[in-house]
Amino acid sequence: MSSRRGIIKDKRGRNYLIRFEEEGKCEACSMKEICKIGAIEEAWIEGEEGLEPGDRVEVAVGESKLILLSFLVFIV
Repeated sequence: MSSRRGIIKDKRGRNYLIRFEEEGKCEACSMKEICKIGAIEEAWIEGEEGLEPGDRVEVAVGESKLILLSFLVFIV
C-alpha cells in the first residue's frame, strides 16, 4: 500500500482539498515512470467527517488501485 501525507486546505461536506507534501518516495519506486502518483500536488478526496482545514492527514492508496491507475495512465 502506498500513502501520501498532506494538509487539508479546503472542505466541502465530506470532500477535502489536500495539499500533499513532497516526500521523495517515488525516486526509490520501480513504478515511478508509470504511476506518477507522487507528482500530484493537490487533490479533492472524500473522507470521514470531523476533519478541518489545517489538519494533517495521511491518504492511503491500495495496491490494486495503484496498479489500475498505473495501467490506465499507460493506456492513455
